[in-house]
Amino acid sequence: VDLSWAPQELLLASVSVDNTVRLWNFNDKQQAVAVLQGHKGMVKGIAWDPIGRYLASQGDDRSVILWEIRDHSIAARIEEPFQRSSQKTLFRRLGWSPDGSFLCCPQAYRKPAHI
Repeated sequence: VDLSWAPQELLLASVSVDNTVRLWNFNDKQQAVAVLQGHKGMVKGIAWDPIGRYLASQGDDRSVILWEIRDHSIAARIEEPFQRSSQKTLFRRLGWSPDGSFLCCPQAYRKPAHI
């Protein structure tokens, strides 16, 4: 459903209807190097932070997950501001600020919230 290239490496992150985030290495054999599982619904948005340390994903389970790339672990799960948003939202494109200090996430319910 969404794709995002890592800022410094030939790593591609993809998300899909199977509730996973997949990392693909295009340096060697163009193969999946990790399958990140943590969402309970279709994942619709993915974005690398500007230095490539974190990956943010957003899905229909009304959560944003920050993934630590070095060990593929969940660094944070953010749910509260999204609990009343619609699950029928077509787009969940995340975006990091150029310096990596802010992550903007669509939520389709109420006025902007800072998380």
